[in-house]
Amino acid sequence: MLARRAVLATVSGTNQVYQSLHAGADDFFLRPIHEQTLQGIWQNIWRKRKERHMLAQLQKERTERQMLQRTLSKMQADMTEAIETPLQLIIQSLQSVIKDDGVSDETRYPILMNSYKINNNF
Repeated sequence: MLARRAVLATVSGTNQVYQSLHAGADDFFLRPIHEQTLQGIWQNIWRKRKERHMLAQLQKERTERQMLQRTLSKMQADMTEAIETPLQLIIQSLQSVIKDDGVSDETRYPILMNSYKINNNF
């Protein structure tokens, strides 16, 4: 957190204000300082602190959301693979049975149709 620097002076002159700000001051106040001016300063400080806190919270939530999205994507890919693998084994088994010359056409046709439906649904 950067420290704020303010200059408090009894005499206001354009040259003095310019020199103070040029030297690194963040604010320039005249004495006596009014209560409304102090209230404005503190409101500004608290608002900036709150903004920094909210930005840090948003960044943390964004990071968590990105991690959850990556985890979800990996889980979806794993589930798809887990579902497709047994299905592929079933389809390959059916295709090898169908290619077997000992299977009659009456048996082969329903197997082919069911295999076609399974392939087109996934």
